[in-house]
Amino acid sequence: GGTIDSHELDTLPRGHFYTVQEAGWLDANSWAFYVENILKFEIDLPALLLAYNFNCHVSEEGVRVVAEEACATVVPLPPYYCGPITTKKYFGLSTTRRGG
Repeated sequence: GGTIDSHELDTLPRGHFYTVQEAGWLDANSWAFYVENILKFEIDLPALLLAYNFNCHVSEEGVRVVAEEACATVVPLPPYYCGPITTKKYFGLSTTRRGG
């Protein structure tokens, strides 16, 4: 964690995509960048994109950019669907540690 110095980006490996925003959370601009530069090349048509119920994924703009750029339909997962309690409840996953 922590902040990234603006000069630090120049030291990161070439051939990767980087996007930085002040808040540190994925925002609408970063989501659009991801969809336009990476995701659209990974989707075979037609497609449904299951997305965590995060605002930039399921907002009107987020859904629009996926539809227009990646020709996919966003299907938002219910809030907290990927949380540990929900995962255990719906999938019966054990939280027992191995080797102990």
